[in-house]
Amino acid sequence: MKKEQKRISKRMKELRGKLRKKAKGGNYYRLTITNGVRKEFALKTTDEAEAIQIKIF
Repeated sequence: MKKEQKRISKRMKELRGKLRKKAKGGNYYRLTITNGVRKEFALKTTDEAEAIQIKIF
């Protein structure tokens, strides 16, 4: 389990932004802060592996 978490963490750094869920069983969001402005992008998926691969910029 820890090996997969490290892989996910490394991938997150590559894509920039923090991956999070607002509700249990809900969709994933990518949170970014640019120039002091916080933006959240809905990734429209509940699958963590798929959410990691979605690029928003």
